[in-house]
Amino acid sequence: MSRTMRYCGAAMLAAALAAGENRLWVQDGEALPGTSRVTLALYATHDDPLNAFSAALNYDIAALEFLRASLDGPGIITGASNYEYSMVQHDGEAGDIVIAVLLDFEQPYDKQTIPASPVDPQTLAKLDFGVKAGVEPGTYGVRPRSTLSYPMIINCFTVGGGFTVLPAVDTGVFTVLNPYHLYVVDAKASVGGYAVVAIEAEHMDPIGGYTLSLRYPSDVLSIDVEPLDDPNIPPPENPWGPDDYSDENICNWPITWCNLGLESLLSPGGIDTFRAWAQADYTFGPAVPGVGRGWVWSDAIFDFPPFAVLPLGKTLPAGRHKILQVKFKLADSVAVGQEIPLTLVNVMSTVDIYNMLIVPFADGYTRSVRPDLHAGTITVVDEVTFRRGYVNPDSDLNVADVIFMLQYLFAKGTTPGCLKAADVNDDGAVDIADAIWLLAYLFRHAAPPRPPFTACGPDPTSDLITCTAPSGC
Repeated sequence: MSRTMRYCGAAMLAAALAAGENRLWVQDGEALPGTSRVTLALYATHDDPLNAFSAALNYDIAALEFLRASLDGPGIITGASNYEYSMVQHDGEAGDIVIAVLLDFEQPYDKQTIPASPVDPQTLAKLDFGVKAGVEPGTYGVRPRSTLSYPMIINCFTVGGGFTVLPAVDTGVFTVLNPYHLYVVDAKASVGGYAVVAIEAEHMDPIGGYTLSLRYPSDVLSIDVEPLDDPNIPPPENPWGPDDYSDENICNWPITWCNLGLESLLSPGGIDTFRAWAQADYTFGPAVPGVGRGWVWSDAIFDFPPFAVLPLGKTLPAGRHKILQVKFKLADSVAVGQEIPLTLVNVMSTVDIYNMLIVPFADGYTRSVRPDLHAGTITVVDEVTFRRGYVNPDSDLNVADVIFMLQYLFAKGTTPGCLKAADVNDDGAVDIADAIWLLAYLFRHAAPPRPPFTACGPDPTSDLITCTAPSGC
């Protein structure tokens, strides 16, 4: 290391300041919490061939764990240049990494160098990190620093047999991705009709509940709040007090978790504790995204103590699931082709409402995590509306719809007026799989037919199946 230190340690006295082409930086990267290995490149551009180089780096120990530094391997110019000496030092408590390389260290001195590359970045080393589990999403740095180690090692290049060049250095930005997301699923609806909009949660851990908050333009969308539990009765200081809903069947509410498959995923009984409300004239702060004065909120606890499922209660398994649906009525004033925005928002008022997912862990404790929020739209279309599963001409959903479909498929029976309604699984074809799906829903509480199901609406997916008459509407 003495020769490397002699080359780069004298930089303060004999440095030739770098031109724009002399740079040293760490590759940006991103990964989810708990990722076992992420590889970041140490890049360089330089005007002259390198006799040696040293790098002094510091990384955020709150997020990253250093695993190793590689100087050899595919795409690494250092190993391809046949270096003769290297040193890697690591201080895990401080998050410091020091790398020093001499290309020509042993006799006979045959002047090995790393070829000049003033424009195209070269990979001098590859750094492997692990991402700590449970780290907060955000940006963290892998920073070149010239104050590490003793004697001091700086970020420098050695060129021309002994001259030091100080490259411009840049921090690598490492992004720990948020493993939790909420999505408003895009929907279609006709003028004056209904749109049933689903909210999906994506999460890397099981969740035990949620709070959701949605902004919508109430001048063109409305929600029938009559069946709902008004949070103003009882007063806000006792929000879990006696219920005042006019319809005790949550599945009939315009804001509900029913018919989304949660009944089977959260067995027995689905969601234990659920509240929902909407108001058409809420005053949002100027920094709140979205448009309109309409506000929807809902919260849910999947398993209210004493837990029906031990030790942590009922939880929704990791993955992506629909957790809520909202039924909007479109105004007659909307125009075909209009896109109506729906925006998940965090609201701060007398009682702060944040979009949150509840993550349970050992001994019944929980933590609340804030997901990334993804807006959606309702697109106004001019299409025939229907309800999937309502195959025969009446307005009821029962086994008669299955029989009607089977007679059409196998006994030359009457063709349904809306074949889209018979495409229960929405795969673009009407076949025996649709009959099985509908039977499973009717008698085994399996997943419901694909949208539109809880309200009449146009087909949200494009296919060649026809619908000449409304069905179930």
